[in-house]
Amino acid sequence: MSIITDCPYICAPNIMDTPDHATKTVVLDMTGKTVIKAGTPISADGKVANDETAIGILLQDCHACLGTRRGLVVISGRIKQDVAKNHSGVTISDEAKAALINITFTGDGARAGGGGVATKYILTIENTDPKTYTIAHEDGSAVTPQEVHDAFMSGPVMLEVGNDNFHEDSHVTSIDWQGSSPAAVEGVAIFATGAQAGSMYITIGDVSMGS
Repeated sequence: MSIITDCPYICAPNIMDTPDHATKTVVLDMTGKTVIKAGTPISADGKVANDETAIGILLQDCHACLGTRRGLVVISGRIKQDVAKNHSGVTISDEAKAALINITFTGDGARAGGGGVATKYILTIENTDPKTYTIAHEDGSAVTPQEVHDAFMSGPVMLEVGNDNFHEDSHVTSIDWQGSSPAAVEGVAIFATGAQAGSMYITIGDVSMGS
């Protein structure tokens, strides 16, 4: 049995903005490295990948003294970009962010477009059976799947949710999109959470994934 007596990388900061997230275990490529720090973008083959091949962000430090190359990689959730950057030393590239469509980055320069001003859409819930949802811009005009995708990739997105009984702002936590490319999005599935509305799954356009 081995006992770890000195390992400086076993207390990484919490890079998650909210507790709701999904991870995938990846065998990390430690070639030439003694540590890969939490907050680093990782590819499917376990390499540090600050580009379009990134599949997620390393959740915890992986150090040679821990005796394992397996790392938990966040593939969906809200990540505190400033904390991740300050710890890992990696400024996540626009290409990596574009590839990580189910991860929201909070803090300065949250997404590829930077800034901290949220895009807000109006979501009306009709108490029919089944319930119906109508999403629109604040001026009442219709929202397209491409607009939602582009807004989410450039910064935080909020839904002003309401019906006859309540109103609240809900955070969009992730989206799935379908189309031939990020510039030709035909449909989006929006995942959002709110205190009163709970978890919401809303589709716009041509989305064939299950609810």
